[in-house]
Amino acid sequence: MTNLKFIRSFFRKRGALPYKIFLYIGLHQNGDLTFQNEISKHFKIPLTTLNYHITKFKGEGLIKNGLNLTDDGKKLFRYMWENIGKKKLRAHNIQIVFNVVICPSYFPDCFSKSIYQFFSNSKYRAIKTELRGMTVMFYSPKKIVCVLRNIYANNDEEISSALQLVITEIKSLLEKEFEGIKINGYEIAKIQKMHIAVLNSVIAEKYLIKGATEENNKFAIDGSDKGREIEITEPSTALRDIMDLLELDESFKEFLEWDKKRNKK
Repeated sequence: MTNLKFIRSFFRKRGALPYKIFLYIGLHQNGDLTFQNEISKHFKIPLTTLNYHITKFKGEGLIKNGLNLTDDGKKLFRYMWENIGKKKLRAHNIQIVFNVVICPSYFPDCFSKSIYQFFSNSKYRAIKTELRGMTVMFYSPKKIVCVLRNIYANNDEEISSALQLVITEIKSLLEKEFEGIKINGYEIAKIQKMHIAVLNSVIAEKYLIKGATEENNKFAIDGSDKGREIEITEPSTALRDIMDLLELDESFKEFLEWDKKRNKK
């Protein structure tokens, strides 16, 4: 019987080397794969590294001699194949603050009123626009705030990597959109506010009753337009806490499946 803790750890690291190796082995079960050195060459890794992962797979009862999948291995591969491309987490309501070091004079009147929406209060005069699916608020000659819609991922590392790529792309986009500005490239934009949710959460599904919701300063459970979700609402700990929440949700899902099978007996 495959260790469920190992499987949970395995799927928390989708895209990592062990995940890719097992998927590759599963795709070559019809005589296409003859020797381990073919895998070693494909992933450009030493045979010792490959043997380490294969030994782990054998120890968990997923493969046997000849790199053939066991019954448990076939079930795992089928699940992996069916869920390729499906994301488990949604990071949303992300506000990124960019520091502007050069801005044309006469801000914000230096920018076209026919393109941008002007707004003001007692503290500032600013402009606002929608740009490639995000809200951009140019608050002052020194600050731009971008509000992102959604980033989908499978774990905290993927979210962090995606955000770093997005920040770089947005910086270039803003400097092109607002002609004459320069954003400080030496200071990483600050992620000011972010909620991260577990998509299609079984905890949320069981908890919600006819639209009932729960929210505090740590988490929220609701039925959003993306489905049943449970989300971390504290930005400072969201990336860290979401993985614990995801593991809890998956453990609860395993318990429900076990309980369902038990009641059928």
